[in-house]
Amino acid sequence: MRELKFICNTVTPLLSRGIIPNGNVYPFELRPQSIKGVLHFWFRSIIPFIIDKSDLKKIKEIEQAIFGSTKQKSPFGVDLNIVEARFEDITSLINKPVNKPYKYALKYCAYGTMGEADNYKYTCLDANSRFEIKYRLSKRTSSTYDAFLISLTKLISFYGGFGAKSRKGFGSFEIVDISKPGQMNSNDLQNLLPNSSIGSISLAELKKQRNKQLDKITDAISPCVSDLSKLLDELNIDHQSEIERSKNLTVQAFPMLPFS
Repeated sequence: MRELKFICNTVTPLLSRGIIPNGNVYPFELRPQSIKGVLHFWFRSIIPFIIDKSDLKKIKEIEQAIFGSTKQKSPFGVDLNIVEARFEDITSLINKPVNKPYKYALKYCAYGTMGEADNYKYTCLDANSRFEIKYRLSKRTSSTYDAFLISLTKLISFYGGFGAKSRKGFGSFEIVDISKPGQMNSNDLQNLLPNSSIGSISLAELKKQRNKQLDKITDAISPCVSDLSKLLDELNIDHQSEIERSKNLTVQAFPMLPFS
């Protein structure tokens, strides 16, 4: 069994709750199943680049080969470890800003997690926290499979996030290091990731980085599509060339809240 390990820092608060509340507050809990669910979602977002979206039978076949199913064991497992945690009550966090319009916007984006009506409040993993994602890879997988998981996780770090309200900008994270099978460290992100120090990033800095890195961030899709195409070649699954298929698709920058 081989391992892929990602060291990640939270950029915005990550909202993911446990099942049983403690008083009127849900404790923080980010589960491996949630991470796998996000991987599934973004896989489905890029598969139309090389498979016609109307061919649901083939898309299902590919998804089962990559992620497993009820009839086929998954080729990889997920472990999660919180390395450096800063937990905070989401209500206290939202109420910190002095500027009222900014506070109102945050309350709107976090609606449903702040204890409205009969709901319980969430505990969040605050910005500048560190967590580790580990993929445990089956012996039957190859380096091509590794490359696709790496590029898919990179894609998520640019366009998505983990936990609740990720479409509103919560749960954003950056990958600061990757350890691949057979090597201790990886610096292969330096062509994609902004050069930023570990720590919380201000709104002004996010805007500045976004303006400088927009083209590179948009291009994060292309390596993922290319790696998926190579994986399908290895699995002997017929598909269209990503170059041919991409002619009819336009990649749009995803308007994350921190960049707005």
